[in-house]
Amino acid sequence: MTKLFVTAHPNSKNPRLIELSQNSYQIYIATSPIDGKANQQIINVLAKHLKVAKSRLQLVRGHKSKQKVLELSD
Repeated sequence: MTKLFVTAHPNSKNPRLIELSQNSYQIYIATSPIDGKANQQIINVLAKHLKVAKSRLQLVRGHKSKQKVLELSD
């Protein structure tokens, strides 16, 4: 399992993904952080960027925080 560290920026007017290092990302999304919609959008964006299935990514820490930790299963 690989840990990925994400800083989320919800309600962004310019959605984009910035890769700071191999396992650290800043993700700007237009989605609001209501009912976990922003978390799901972060998983969608990261899965597309890494070219893996969304089911391989799991949010393990930071459900209600801007600082998140996700695990990428092998």
